[in-house]
Amino acid sequence: MSAPDPLTALGQRVTALTGRDLRRDQLETVITRAFEHDLNLGDDAQLRALVAGLPAGDSAQPPISHAPPPPAWGHPNPTPAHPQPGYPQPGCPQPAHPAQPWAGHPPAPAPPVTPMRRPAAFPVAGPLLAAGVIAALTASDGALNYRNGHLVLDHLMLFGLSFLLPAAAFALVAYGARPAGQGLARRAALVAAAAILVTLATMFASFLIPNSPTIVLPAVLPGIANLVFAVTLVVFAARCRPIFRMIGVLTGTVAGILGLGLPILLLVAAWQYSLLPPVLFNVLVGSWLVAQLFLLIFAITVTRGRLPRHADPARPGPA
Repeated sequence: MSAPDPLTALGQRVTALTGRDLRRDQLETVITRAFEHDLNLGDDAQLRALVAGLPAGDSAQPPISHAPPPPAWGHPNPTPAHPQPGYPQPGCPQPAHPAQPWAGHPPAPAPPVTPMRRPAAFPVAGPLLAAGVIAALTASDGALNYRNGHLVLDHLMLFGLSFLLPAAAFALVAYGARPAGQGLARRAALVAAAAILVTLATMFASFLIPNSPTIVLPAVLPGIANLVFAVTLVVFAARCRPIFRMIGVLTGTVAGILGLGLPILLLVAAWQYSLLPPVLFNVLVGSWLVAQLFLLIFAITVTRGRLPRHADPARPGPA
């Protein structure tokens, strides 16, 4: 014995509560809106509010008869004694009325509703990214120092290892985005690879610092790697509106742009290794710190990301 159709059961509840007979596509719209707004379909009040938000003319209502009302006098088909002006008379040609443009054309169908899903990897990737931000902030306190007009790099290894957490987070995003979000998966994989590049470059620079007379090479390598990470983050966030909403686009893009403060600081320190103005140091470090705040908010939006339930052959994934 087959299980009852959940759409049929929902349609019966809607009819009992509101008196409206909805089509299957309208019931799918109700389910999708309930998922988007985290509403409970088992609550009668919330279900009424969702049904009330649908267009009133789209439900399957019984046809309305446009027949003229019955006459007020007793004879079923009375014949007036004198011809009435404005009514068709037998034997008299009637003027042709132009056809209305909407006559005979059915209304345009409602656009199809794409069912969405929340990949299981996204709620794990968000906390991993947030933990990476906190670890990078903690490690930067000992890695980036300003003494006597010079940038001093200490304990770079811990700072580089902190980028392994964002690398794991974006790798999970790339894994969870398959197959419906192939474009998103490729961009997330690029960000993960850039984070691993930051780790490798920073750890290599930490071995060069004791044997290097200046910080030119130890600062250039992490600077270039952080520049690649910031650019890939901007590219990733700028095109993720269908998945992480507008808040994800704004926070991720701003985090990538402000995150350019760290590579600029490292490259400027390598170029002007003899002197670094304190105002420039404070501005660039402050820009990177604000970027971490936006990246922390972006991590929260990652946990709420959604993707189409099925891949569309015509569109391999979200752009």
